[in-house]
Amino acid sequence: MPLLLNQKYTYTIFEPADHIRSRLMSITKIPWHNIEINLAAKVNEDNTFQLYSKLSFPTFSLFNMSPHAAVIKGNFEQQGNEETIIHAEIRPSYIILLAFYLFLILFVFKLVNLFVSNTNDWSVVITLFIIFISLRGLIYFSADRLKNQFERIMPVKAE
Repeated sequence: MPLLLNQKYTYTIFEPADHIRSRLMSITKIPWHNIEINLAAKVNEDNTFQLYSKLSFPTFSLFNMSPHAAVIKGNFEQQGNEETIIHAEIRPSYIILLAFYLFLILFVFKLVNLFVSNTNDWSVVITLFIIFISLRGLIYFSADRLKNQFERIMPVKAE
């Protein structure tokens, strides 16, 4: 398991890169209030793209980090006449990831402190564990949901 909890996927589509670009550009033209396709996109001229959910868990932007719960960053390249390969990396927000590791450290510290001091104050340890598990669920749920939406729009499956 990578430390940043990112997931990398490779997709092969039997369409030219121009079709992939136009399909991704069509996502950018969807109004913000239309949540039928719950994705927003940024497509660059160098065949890189970034996708994120319109309705994501509210976080804030700090030091130019993404304010979305999960983000797909990727690129696509033409292979032959009719084949395009998409490389995609799904990663959680660094802010949520920081909170995840912070609560893990606090949980381990309080658990060790509980056994060393021989007290029976389990309420803090249980609360930290619940918060830790909830953040882990949020990270994987948002990444998996974003991946499923991407695969549905681009009609592909991961290799």
